Amino acid sequence: MCQEALTDVRKHARAAAVLVDMSTVDQGFLVRVTGDGIGLPAGDQVARPFGLVETRERAEAAGGRCTVVRPPDGGTLVEFWLPDVRP
Repeated sequence: MCQEALTDVRKHARAAAVLVDMSTVDQGFLVRVTGDGIGLPAGDQVARPFGLVETRERAEAAGGRCTVVRPPDGGTLVEFWLPDVRP
């Protein structure tokens, strides 16, 4: 999922910088990928043209969640959380 988000930054965003933040939260792993590029097309919070629908489906299939938003200051934020399934 992180690879998909980074690929989209490279292919579409024209970003000068990207930040990947990973942490453990609520008995799982939270990953935030933030790019300072052109952002999502207006009104396209689902990000259909960029393949992130599949990323959301993968997160949900693993018991997690994924959101893709256009922050007020521009760019795009892809955030996903996956439960820690280690024994």
